[in-house]
Formats: sequence, structure tokens, C-alpha cells
Amino acid sequence: MPAPRRSLLPGALALVSLLLVLAAPAVADDPPPAPQTPPAPAAPKPDDPGAGRAGVVKLDIVETIDGKESKVNVAAYFLKKKLGESGYRVYSAREPAAKPGEKPEEPPKPAPAPPPAPDLVISGKVECKLLRTSDFYDQTVAYIYETTAELKIADKGGKTLADVKERDEWGRGTKKAARDESLKRLANWVTAAVLKEPAIRARLDDAGKQAAEAYVKRVEAARKKPSEPEGGEGGGGDDDGE
Repeated sequence: MPAPRRSLLPGALALVSLLLVLAAPAVADDPPPAPQTPPAPAAPKPDDPGAGRAGVVKLDIVETIDGKESKVNVAAYFLKKKLGESGYRVYSAREPAAKPGEKPEEPPKPAPAPPPAPDLVISGKVECKLLRTSDFYDQTVAYIYETTAELKIADKGGKTLADVKERDEWGRGTKKAARDESLKRLANWVTAAVLKEPAIRARLDDAGKQAAEAYVKRVEAARKKPSEPEGGEGGGGDDDGE
């Protein structure tokens, strides 16, 4: 009896499947995702710990009005703002109670963390006092205030690097208007003078120098217009303290 014939169909089907697989086009792997550029960090604010590419400045300025210590240290406020915009980290040993023109916060803010050791210290005094009055037929029509600043810039070892002095005299129909305008004018002038000092400028990068120079230019332009006390920008060159 002859042996049974084995079917060739299963083997043929397997061979066809193998050929189809080998003939199929290769599928490329998914391309790797394109590298993403991380967003640029936001520019630090003057009060942020990261703000201080030019160094750290400590302010220790006593400001008095008619012999009494000012509740709002206008000169320190302007110095802190403009030095901060130029690249310094700035803190004050006598923090202003509020921005000029605003009331102090109630309750006071909690004590901040201990500040870092300063690279530079700006210390001194600002005095605003009634100089004289202008009278007409026994009636006062104007109050003339004198505001002076005597500041010192020192390194961290206490060595004096520069002395900065400024003076302003301004009159208005009321004491408050006269002293407020004179203080703001003087604060701008002494801030511009500080920014011009080599001890301050030497630490600034290009962006900081541009910011400082733009502010100084505005202040100096305003000083040439004595009939315009505000200088168009909040007291001799800046729009702060309105």
C-alpha cells in the first residue's frame, strides 16, 4: 500500500508570508523631538535676591524735615530705585516707611531675612528746613525751603571713595508744597550725582550704564529749567513720588 502524500500547502503559505515581510518597506523610527529652548529668565527686580549683578549697596541715610526725622525717606527711595535699575542690589538700614506720597502700611511688614554683606555703603544726611518767607503787606505769600544732602560712598572696608553734596532752594505758597517739591528735586539731583561717581559706574555692565546715563541726562536737562520745578518728571527728572 503506497504511503500517504503530505500536503505542501502549509509550507508554501509560510514561505509566501516570509517573502511578503521581507519585501515590505522598512518603517523609519519616529524622529526624536526637537530640543526645546528654555525660556529666558525674567529680569530680576531690585529687591530680588538675584538682582545684584553690579554688587550690593547698603544705604544709611538720615532725612530730616524741619528738624524732625522724615517718616518717608525720599532720597533713600530714589537712590534705591535707580541703583536697583542699574544693576545693584540695594537695601536700606533705615527702610522708607512707604513710597513718597503713600501712607505707611498697617500693620508693618514682617522683618526680612538678614541682608548680605555690602560691597559699597552710601551714608550721610539730607536736611529740609524753612529758610525764609516772602511777605507782602505783613502777609506771607511764599515759604522758601532749603534742602541739602551730604553723602559719602565707602567700600566694604570703610574707606571713603567719594563725597557727594547737593543743595536746593525752592519756594511755594504753602510749607508742604515748598518742602515736598524741594525734597523731590534734591533727591533726583543727589541720585544722579551718585550714579555719575566712578566708584558706582565701574561696577555697571552696559545695560546698567545705559539706564544710569538716561536718568542722569533727564535730571540734568530738568535742572536747566528752574521755572519748572517738576522737570516734567516728578521732581527734577523722575516720575516717582507724585
